[in-house]
Amino acid sequence: MLNELIGAVIQVVIFALIPVIIWFITARKKETFFYWIGFRRPAQGKWLKTVFMTAIMSLM
Repeated sequence: MLNELIGAVIQVVIFALIPVIIWFITARKKETFFYWIGFRRPAQGKWLKTVFMTAIMSLM
């Protein structure tokens, strides 16, 4: 059981590090990591639409 937990943690760490390494090599000087993976603030005044669409998509 402990071996499975350790293996799962290692897989998650490797899975999370791959995008960071690629960003570090290719786009570090151009844009931030979160902007690079697609986390952007919604345009001014579009928060309600964003929240609504997120809620709808999470129900699917």
